[in-house]
Amino acid sequence: MEFFEQTYYGNSLLKWISAVLLVFACIIASRILFWISARVLKRLALSTPTRIDDMFLDMIEQPLIFALTIFGIWHSFDFLAFDQTVQKTISDVYFFLIIFNLAWFVNRFFEALAREYIAPIVMRSVTDIDDMILPILRQFIKMGIWIIAIIIAISNAGYDVGALVAGLGIGGLAVALAAQETISNLIGGITIIADQPFVIKDWIRIGNQIGQIQQIGLRSTQIETIFGTKLIIPNSKLINEKLENLTKSQGRRIELNIPLYYHSTPDQVELAMQLLKKIVLEHQKTLDDVSVLFRNFDNFAMNLRIRYFIRLGESSSTVRSDLNLQIQREFAENGLKLAEPMKAFFPNANDSGDSNDY
Repeated sequence: MEFFEQTYYGNSLLKWISAVLLVFACIIASRILFWISARVLKRLALSTPTRIDDMFLDMIEQPLIFALTIFGIWHSFDFLAFDQTVQKTISDVYFFLIIFNLAWFVNRFFEALAREYIAPIVMRSVTDIDDMILPILRQFIKMGIWIIAIIIAISNAGYDVGALVAGLGIGGLAVALAAQETISNLIGGITIIADQPFVIKDWIRIGNQIGQIQQIGLRSTQIETIFGTKLIIPNSKLINEKLENLTKSQGRRIELNIPLYYHSTPDQVELAMQLLKKIVLEHQKTLDDVSVLFRNFDNFAMNLRIRYFIRLGESSSTVRSDLNLQIQREFAENGLKLAEPMKAFFPNANDSGDSNDY
């Protein structure tokens, strides 16, 4: 027994072993609780007609396991004796962990509430402004919960929160300079919500990128490109660069010049115009707004001009390729020829005889 009576940091080895065993016992108990929750309670919750119990289990599961773990750690110190300074530090850390766990629980509760009840209501609404505001509001509330938790923990540790805030104000200029980009992105997010140059599900073009708005956040906006990839653009870039809202237009406008063979008959020209309109209207990825005009004559062709719109979200290059191929096929089937540029020959003065004829 003398071995267990050896003293380390003011406590016997037996007390240290007892404290460690209690911590391990609480960790094992938390794992058992997790297993019961995953295998038993969640199955029972799934069998009920409501989603409230499922939501409650998901919300409370991890914070409850963490609470049991820190409970064991706290009571393991009952076996040990420390001086007042160490005991005060341990007490402050324990209180901080409790506040952290409560803030975590409240955050999970709010997130589950927003996901299960608020988001479906917003999705059913007619306007798009609430779709934009909800993600930002969720971020603000979650941030507010953590700020309140930190203030409570600092206050309990004996620090003067008012003096701390005043001290932060002195260094506020340095912080603002260091966070210029973040602040500009926040202002950009607020500007987007206020001006609404686009809303969620709108198709936009910025630079050489085309995509659909998926989420508008405080710092950035998420876009899904026509290739299915996610593009995250800082809000400051969105409000400072040239941006085209494709959803607010009919579609992607395409204009194409068709040069018909110069000696085509009027009937052939009219047939070509009818075929062009029919080809575009029959394509599933174009809009019904089609215009075909006999534009002009030039030196080697009679020019037709067709204007049509490709549906938003469709690949412009693929649709244009399909239509061009179909135009070539139907023109060939109906005996319509496309013009070829004619080369004019101008003889050299030395080859035409005496250069002084004129």
